[in-house]
Amino acid sequence: MRRKFVVVSVLLVGCAPSSGGEVSTDDFDALLRLRTPPATDIWEVALCRVPADVEAGLFAPFEERLEIDAAEIVDRLGPVSDYFARWSQGEYTIEWRVAAPVDLDSSGDPMSCVDRALDSSADDAHGVLVVADAQHDTDQIGGWGRPGSGCEQPCAAKTSRRAMYVGASDFMPQWGDASPLDLVQHELGHALDWPHSATADGFADGSANDHQVYDSPFDVMSDSAAPRNSDTRRRGAPGVLAVNLHSVGWLGRSEIEFVDPNRHPIDEWHDATRLVSTDSGGGVGSRLMVIPVGDRRFVTVELVAARDDNDHLSSSGVLIHLVEPADNNEGRRNVVLTETLVGQERSWIWNDGRLEFDVGALVEDGNVVATDVRFRRLGSDRVARDDG
Repeated sequence: MRRKFVVVSVLLVGCAPSSGGEVSTDDFDALLRLRTPPATDIWEVALCRVPADVEAGLFAPFEERLEIDAAEIVDRLGPVSDYFARWSQGEYTIEWRVAAPVDLDSSGDPMSCVDRALDSSADDAHGVLVVADAQHDTDQIGGWGRPGSGCEQPCAAKTSRRAMYVGASDFMPQWGDASPLDLVQHELGHALDWPHSATADGFADGSANDHQVYDSPFDVMSDSAAPRNSDTRRRGAPGVLAVNLHSVGWLGRSEIEFVDPNRHPIDEWHDATRLVSTDSGGGVGSRLMVIPVGDRRFVTVELVAARDDNDHLSSSGVLIHLVEPADNNEGRRNVVLTETLVGQERSWIWNDGRLEFDVGALVEDGNVVATDVRFRRLGSDRVARDDG
């Protein structure tokens, strides 16, 4: 019986597959800056006390301050630990510890709180999470996270300067004891050296002021509030991209299908790759397809199952990114090419296709969701424009 396929044509501007050569998995890994976190990651949690007369533009002009301490914040962070345990498949555990409060200095810069928390952290702490007791203004960022400098593991936070910082908003009384934690999950992703993802338009929208629009509902490192925007009862972020799982060792090389686009002539189909969903357990199949397209750029293809952390999505389907170098401290960016998941019963064409993908019907077997994906390069005489 003939498989049912849907067709996807993808425009890769300025990055057509290079001619000749083997697939370099080392180049892919170098772009990702592979970094394996400690199996048990110890984070100290400190409250940053913001004076009432603070002049920093970051903070909203409210006198209200958090009435809870670091111990209660730690009590609320259990879902963050559970989230990362799921996506690491048990390979990563977070230990939260209560630290002493720190005071914001007269500059009003929260970095003063972070530096004080780092300087006083224990020798076995791998990072500090600092929560301000004042809310940020509405036009300001919610927080930030950084992986710190590399040093031999176990690496003390006071040496690496690995840290996260967030304002008070998600811990204010209106949330009760059910704080939204997608921002903390997002910033912890940065502490794992995961970059932002967005559509090309999302990245371009902020090119002038360095405040990109993170508009992908598929990734904790983009629109982390997407599940809550779909259901106000939700408190966590979407799932993790396969490329980020690989960057920290939670998706092994054996689960990646590297495909040389030049293995077959133009217009000839490559053999189909059976993909299992990104959230599938290890050892059941490939969770990521990687296609080099030149200039240290790679197309990544994965199957996203609309369940659990991704149950805000209307259906399961294939997600395609362009992973490319970035001239910032993140080192790379993940550009969403398929703004809608490509599933069965759906045909999707994106402008003048340079690569054409066939996505097979979805198959569910117990907890495993799978599909077949194949692709071919198109010659210039086969490129057709369809903006409908």
